[in-house]
Amino acid sequence: MDIVKDFLLDKAPMCTPLTSIENIIKFMAENDADEVFVVDTMEERHLLGVIYKEDIDAIAAEDGVVPESLNAERCMRSVCASAENSISLEECQRILDDNHLKHLPVIDEEGHLTGSYDWVNPIKGIKEKIIQKKEDKEARDVMVNEGSPVAPRHRT
Repeated sequence: MDIVKDFLLDKAPMCTPLTSIENIIKFMAENDADEVFVVDTMEERHLLGVIYKEDIDAIAAEDGVVPESLNAERCMRSVCASAENSISLEECQRILDDNHLKHLPVIDEEGHLTGSYDWVNPIKGIKEKIIQKKEDKEARDVMVNEGSPVAPRHRT
C-alpha cells in the first residue's frame, strides 16, 4: 500500500502568525503559490491555519491596499482538512475530493506539518520511482559487466 508520506516532494509553504502580509505576498509571487500554511513556530510547525491568495486579494480590494499592519494571524482561516502522513494515497485523495481542495497539509503523529499533498504528487512520485529503478538497474548492469570479460549479450 502506498502511503502519502512517500509522495511528499516539496516542503509545504509555511509562515508564522507574525509574518507580515507583505512578506507572504512576496513569497507567493516568487514561488507561484496560491496558499501558505500558518504554523506556530518554524521549529515546531504545529498547523494553525492557512492563507489563500484570494483572501489577500479580497482584503486588498476591500481596503484599496493591503495595510502594512496586517500579519498572517489576522488574515488566516482555519484549515478545513489535513491528513496524517501514514494514510493511504486513496484516503488522501478522498479527503481532497470531499473538501474540494487542491492541496492538503500533511502532518505527523505529533501534529507537525511535514509537507503538502496535491493530486499531481502521485504522478511525480511514480515518475521518480521509475527513474530510480532505471538508475538502479543501470548501476547493477555496470557492476556485473565490469567484473566479466564478456560483453553483455544483446538480442537482435
